[in-house]
Amino acid sequence: MKMNNQKFGSIIRKKRKEMHLTQEKFAEMTGVTAGFIGQVERGETYPSIQIFMKMVNILNLDTNEIFNPSYYKSENNNTEFIILFQKLNKNNQELAWTLIQKLIQMQNDEEIQNS
Repeated sequence: MKMNNQKFGSIIRKKRKEMHLTQEKFAEMTGVTAGFIGQVERGETYPSIQIFMKMVNILNLDTNEIFNPSYYKSENNNTEFIILFQKLNKNNQELAWTLIQKLIQMQNDEEIQNS
């Protein structure tokens, strides 16, 4: 899942730069540090759901830009995932995002333990 972290981070970096925002200014707008923005952009971490939503709103991102089928291996599953995700209201999208983050963290923890 590291690739997904990096892809997410690259989307954030690209949009931030398109809007001519420095990491410092973007950090100020989202309520985090510039160092944290750097970590997200490098794919080292995911933001909390609250920070994720702030980033999406500030950068005028559509969740389709984040949950794009090209991020996943199976195109059929991707399409279904995106369709289902889009059917959720904003609160449930936030909940789904939190659950996905937790699943990724659990998977990463398992991979570390098994290596």
